[in-house]
Amino acid sequence: MNNKIIKLGSFFSGIGSPEKALEKLKEEGIVNDFKIEFFSEIDKNAIKSYCAIHNVDASLNSGDIKQIKG
Repeated sequence: MNNKIIKLGSFFSGIGSPEKALEKLKEEGIVNDFKIEFFSEIDKNAIKSYCAIHNVDASLNSGDIKQIKG
C-alpha cells in the first residue's frame, strides 16, 4: 500500500459522492488517506450538506466554476 495522501479537488460537487467512495476505500484499507483541498458548488443546500457530510468548512468551497482561475 502507498503511504501518500490523495489530495482531492472536486467540481460540480453536489453532496460529494466520490468523496464518500474514497472514505469507504480508506475504511477497507485500499487507500491510505485523502484530504479535501477544495470543492466547487453553487447550490446553497448542497454546500451545507457537503460540509456536514464531509466535516469541512464552507471556506473550502471555490464557488462558481466560471469564476475559478486555473
